[in-house]
Amino acid sequence: MNLAALWLLAQLAAPLGALPPEPSPFPIPAALLPAVDFWTDLFLHHGHGEVVLHDRDHPQVVWRVLQLPRRGVGARAPVDEKAAAVVVRTHTDELRRRLQRLATGAMAADAADAVLLQAATGMGSAPASAAFLVGAEGRLRSQRGVADDFAAGRRRAALILPSMRRIFIRAGLPADLALLPFVESM
Repeated sequence: MNLAALWLLAQLAAPLGALPPEPSPFPIPAALLPAVDFWTDLFLHHGHGEVVLHDRDHPQVVWRVLQLPRRGVGARAPVDEKAAAVVVRTHTDELRRRLQRLATGAMAADAADAVLLQAATGMGSAPASAAFLVGAEGRLRSQRGVADDFAAGRRRAALILPSMRRIFIRAGLPADLALLPFVESM
């Protein structure tokens, strides 16, 4: 994760009542904004019980979000890792087959295909969408959510982080650099 994404996460994850956001010392190039948005969403909204299936080169294209099976009832129940691996593999294989078929110019065979075509349409006009689908099965990636781990880490860091920020400021460094080990360890 680059420093611009780190800064954005820090601003978004600031506790209520915190000081107003500082101007970014790390400019975010427009070309990186989709990736920054993807990682911000992953850190803040998708917990360890979810896997996001997305395009490697265009992370703003999220094909599916999978809810992983749990060993028990409720969001706090642990994920059944063996069953989760099967779910992710099954969905990934099925999604690869659909993307390969749609890349040939095939029409949507069902509602699931229509959703994929709609996601690809976000990459441009209909002809551009067809071109975007060529090779999409090879760019398919899965990423486990980390929002719950990120929130727990924020709670653990709450006592020490203000001191670390002051140390960085006294050293003439951006205060949000204190978050670098925290975010990089997720």
